[in-house]
This record gives sequence, structure tokens and C-alpha cells, in this order.
Amino acid sequence: MQPLKLSVLFVLGTTSWTSANAVECEAVISELRRAPLPDFIVKPMEHAPVGYWDIEGIDDIQAGIACSQDGMFSNIGVSVVEGQQFSYEYLENMMRAVMAAVVPGISDPEALFAKLNRISAEDAARREKESGAFYGAAYETIGGYTLEINYSNMGGRRFGVGLD
Repeated sequence: MQPLKLSVLFVLGTTSWTSANAVECEAVISELRRAPLPDFIVKPMEHAPVGYWDIEGIDDIQAGIACSQDGMFSNIGVSVVEGQQFSYEYLENMMRAVMAAVVPGISDPEALFAKLNRISAEDAARREKESGAFYGAAYETIGGYTLEINYSNMGGRRFGVGLD
């Protein structure tokens, strides 16, 4: 099995997590317990599949693990629950809080955030023009952490902080 990639993902819009068997998810959870996660990811959820967490004080956003069926890629994420409305600003501010909490060495988080947004939007526009696909991504690695922002016509905008 390839090394697990753990990410804190903020998904704008709705999403569906790919479920995997309990053994794969338990392996992810084991790795996750050693990762410096934001304080607001607080506890496992009683009523959800293995690997899901409640977020303190927020009923309509959940953290969860998505595992590919072959176990080659896994992430921990935060997903907006279907039917709930959150502004981009609200979730961008949440992402900024995560960046500040878990990624060391960012001297100007606002400038970095703006740069990643711009690169991703430009990449999405280029790909859409070339092939009709609307997808763009930007990555920046700082001190062993990879920041990710991407755009897609399938899932809106996504922000991530990954431990690679």
C-alpha cells in the first residue's frame, strides 16, 4: 500500500464521501491521531460511518474520512452537509484558521491564499478552454505541509492542508 496522504479539506457545496471498509478507515484514523489537527475537530460521531467527526459548535458541517476502494488515497475532510448554505467568506475564514493553526512558517497567509486562488482560477480557465473540462488546482508546499486550492465544475471550490 502507498503511504497515506492526510488532508484537511474544506469543500464548498455538497459532496459524497466514498466509503471504504473499516480496516482501511481504521488505518487512516490511526495516522490521523498523530497529525496536528485543528481544535474544532473534537470527537467521533455516534450516528455516522466510521471515521466521521462532529465539529464543535457547528451542526451543519462534518469532518470525515474518504478512502478510495483500493486504499491508495485517503483524506480527512470537512464537508458542507447537503442542503445547507454557507458563504464562501465563512468557509474561507475557516480555512485561514486551519492554515494558521497547523502550517508553520507562513509569513503572510493572506497573500499566499490570494496567490493560490488566482493560480487555481487561471488553471481552471485554461483547462476549460482547451478541453471543456472545468478544473484547476494550485499547490504550495511549506515545511512539509501542502496547501491546496482547486476549482471544479463537479464540486465547486475546495481548500486543503495536507500532510504529504
